[in-house]
Amino acid sequence: MNTSYWQCTGGCNGTLNLTNVNYICIGANRTENWEEGENTFTHTFPGIGPFVVEFTQDDWLNNSSFGGWSIGTVVYLANRSDTHLFNRSPITTAKHLYTLSSLPFTHYFSSCSVQYGCRTTIRIPVMDDDGDTVRCRWSTGSGCGSVCTDLPLATLDSNTCTLSFPANETPNEMYAVKVSVEDFPKSNIMFGSKVYTPKHSLSTVNLLFLVKTVSVPRKCSDRPRFTVLTPAQGSTMHTDVMRKFQLSFYITDKRGITKVDISAPSGMTYTSPQTVPSTPGSVFVTTTWIPQRSQVGTHIVCALAENILGKRSEPRCINVIVKDVSPCTSEPCQRNGTCVRSGMTQNYTCHCHSGFTGAHCELDTNECSADPCNFLFQCEDRINAYHCKLIGWKLALIVASSLMLILLIYFSISFFL
Repeated sequence: MNTSYWQCTGGCNGTLNLTNVNYICIGANRTENWEEGENTFTHTFPGIGPFVVEFTQDDWLNNSSFGGWSIGTVVYLANRSDTHLFNRSPITTAKHLYTLSSLPFTHYFSSCSVQYGCRTTIRIPVMDDDGDTVRCRWSTGSGCGSVCTDLPLATLDSNTCTLSFPANETPNEMYAVKVSVEDFPKSNIMFGSKVYTPKHSLSTVNLLFLVKTVSVPRKCSDRPRFTVLTPAQGSTMHTDVMRKFQLSFYITDKRGITKVDISAPSGMTYTSPQTVPSTPGSVFVTTTWIPQRSQVGTHIVCALAENILGKRSEPRCINVIVKDVSPCTSEPCQRNGTCVRSGMTQNYTCHCHSGFTGAHCELDTNECSADPCNFLFQCEDRINAYHCKLIGWKLALIVASSLMLILLIYFSISFFL
């Protein structure tokens, strides 16, 4: 059990421990000495905020020289005027350690492998559930500590979130990178009590990773490649909560693929590399996932392949949007009743039109149950109404009885006269 905590460091009347940082491990690499995980926690804040929530640690790696680091977020529970909901920060992911080769060998990185002196490019995958414009920038100030400008000669395209630099540094050198990912509204909106324009960022997500130079033989273009059977880089797939989802990555390399690393959300499993029949040097990996209700939203799934020489492919990242399935989607209420969901649960209530009742409005209310008609009429139940139908034989009997009574009285009077 980890004894470190996520803390509220702003807006909470002092530093407040919120929850333990324990997480569910969803990926690891013993050789590169990293693992990744995710978890969720719930906390009730005393207002709409903003509140600063973060986790801080001393070193990026054991015995590293990069100093302390922190990750965090700002919790602001005000609603946006365009969606009438709170803002959802952009989603991003990255490999924890990017390894690139140096003289006289090939460099491999996030999005391409280049030889010594060639330019290396990392395309940071980003996605925003609110449809906002997403931009990237170098982290500044206390947000990145000693690594704000650690990567030499690197440039960052803020609009495409593409990091580029010449891969010509010393072998076995480690560099730390911290990039801030921000979302901007596409038009002026009210967020809480403030007006936000397309030039004002709504939130910031900090992305941290390491770059290391190593020696790997062969030329720049000699690396594993994804085939056309794999969805395109940055493409989006949709699935429903609590339903089985599968995604396959197909990779080819004439020397043979030794492993495929998958960066995936919690609960997603994947196979070992499987041979593609009748296609020498090609393999595929299939991921399987049943997203839970707490995982509604956008997730990024990335694959990175490695051949027997240690050369790596460019990453292939796919956006997976998990949609919430309302129990009202199946229209469980009969007779045009209105289905009302209970919050975000799978419970619902049917509001029935007048004249119907039952859990699903399946029962017609019996308006005749109160006997609204007199004894000469039969009550006929109708939708939210009733009809009193005259009973003919009862009327005939009454008429006949009345005539007989009249005749009896007449003859009785005549007899006495």
